Amino acid sequence: MQVSRPVPNLTLRKLTFWVRATTAQRVGLRVTDSTGQTHQQSLAFTPSGAWQEIVVSDFDSGTNYLHFGGANDGVWHGPATRVALVLDKGALVSGRTSGGLRFDEVVATVTDVP
Repeated sequence: MQVSRPVPNLTLRKLTFWVRATTAQRVGLRVTDSTGQTHQQSLAFTPSGAWQEIVVSDFDSGTNYLHFGGANDGVWHGPATRVALVLDKGALVSGRTSGGLRFDEVVATVTDVP
């Protein structure tokens, strides 16, 4: 499952959000750059049911990093044009066949405009 949102050419410096889950232990982050290249990484958290803050400031690396589409060179070419949060079966707690995540306060920090 993917929750995706186009963004208006954000000069993204940092993405911060809160996550809460008991049935999943990581979420995928996909950020698409100006060439149409999607950068994906896996963000781990503890499946405790408590709210946890996740902060990402590097979009072309990270755990299980991969890239596809656009320039397809593994280099971030800002600005961002789309942000997506992904829950796949591999992110579920061992033995689970279904699960869910809650997100709150998704905030993009951008470069100052002169």
